[in-house]
Amino acid sequence: MKLNLQLSCYNGARYLPYLFASLAKQTYRDWQVFVLDNASDDENKKMIEEAVAKSGLPIQLFRVEKNIGFAGAQNYLFEKTKDISDAIQLVNDDAILEPEFLEKCLAHLEKQPLCAAVTGKILRWDFDRRDEADGGRTQTVDSLGLALDWRGFVRDLGMGGSLNATYDLRPATSVFGVSGCLPMYRVSAMKRVSLDGTLFDPSFFMYKEDVELAFRLNAAGYVAAMVGDATAYHRRSYGTKSLARPINDAAYFSLRNHLWIMIMHMPWISLLTNRIGVIPCEKLKLLYWFMRKPSFPVRVLHETASRWPDLMRKRCRIALMRARKPARTEYQVAKPTCDLAVIVVGHDDLNEESLRSLAAACSASRYSVEVVV
Repeated sequence: MKLNLQLSCYNGARYLPYLFASLAKQTYRDWQVFVLDNASDDENKKMIEEAVAKSGLPIQLFRVEKNIGFAGAQNYLFEKTKDISDAIQLVNDDAILEPEFLEKCLAHLEKQPLCAAVTGKILRWDFDRRDEADGGRTQTVDSLGLALDWRGFVRDLGMGGSLNATYDLRPATSVFGVSGCLPMYRVSAMKRVSLDGTLFDPSFFMYKEDVELAFRLNAAGYVAAMVGDATAYHRRSYGTKSLARPINDAAYFSLRNHLWIMIMHMPWISLLTNRIGVIPCEKLKLLYWFMRKPSFPVRVLHETASRWPDLMRKRCRIALMRARKPARTEYQVAKPTCDLAVIVVGHDDLNEESLRSLAAACSASRYSVEVVV
C-alpha cells in the first residue's frame, strides 16, 4: 500500500524538529509529508519553513491565511493525497513516533482488508523534559483507541492512566475507533464513507471529528484496531478528565460536536434500549454549562436548530450506509480461500455432528473454505 503523511501545524513550530527527527528514523520510508501551515503567526511561519528546510524529508508545504480548524486542514491535505495514496497517516505536530510505528500500522492495514483505521499505543510526551535522557517519554497513556459507552460517550481508552498489565496490548486489539492523534486511514474506506468528498465533516471545525468518522466507519461495516507494539508519544494540551476545563473554543466545539454526533448517528430505538442513558446525560451536560457558561448551550442550541436540515440529511445517508454495509460487500468480491485444518489424535471428536456443524459454518462464511483433516 502506498502511504503518505498529513500534518496540520498551527503555531506549533517549536515541536517540529522533534517530530521530523522521529520521522527520519522510521523503518518504513516510502512516503511524503504534506504539511499545511494553518495560518500560523509570522514567527511560527518562519520557524515552520526553517524546520521543513532542515528536516531532509520529502515534504510539500502549503499555507492558508485563515485558520480553517483541524478538520478543515486535514480535508485540505486529503485533497492533495487521496488520489496518490492507499493509506494516509495523520500526524500531530506535538507528537513523536518510535521507529517502527509506521511500518507496524501499515502492515496491519495490509493484512486486514476490513480494517479502515489503525493506530498505535500512544503515550504522553512531557515536552518540558525533552532534553532529558528519555526525551520526555512517559508511561502515562494518552490513547489506546476509542471506546463507546452506554451513555453514547466516546472516550480515549486508558487516558491519563499508567501503562501496565491491566491494558490489553496484544499485537492488535479491536477498538470502536482511533483517536485523531496519529490515526492511519485506508483511503478507499474514507472515500466510501465520505458524505461530501472530504475526510472529516467540515462543519465540526475541531474536536470530535475523529469520533464522528469512527461512527461512519462502523456504520459501513469497517473495523478499527490499536496495534500494541507500535508506540508514539503525544503532548496533550486538552482532553483531561477534570470538570474545570478551560472555557474556550475547544470546550465549545467539544460540547456542540458531541450533540451533533448523537443526532446524526444514534438510532432512535437505541435511546430506549442500550443507549438509555443518553438523554439524561445530555440534559445534565447542558445544565452544567448553563450554570457555568450560559452562552455556550444557548449558542449550541441555536446552531443546532439552524443546521437541523443538514443534520437530518446526513442522518439519513448514514442510516442507508448502516443498512447496506458497503465495506463487507466490497470485501466479499475477493472471496479469499481459507484452509481449515483439523487434527485428530486417537479419539473420536470428529464425529458426524461436528462435521455437520462444520459444513454449516463453512456455507455461512464469506470465505471459500477447504477442510483438511
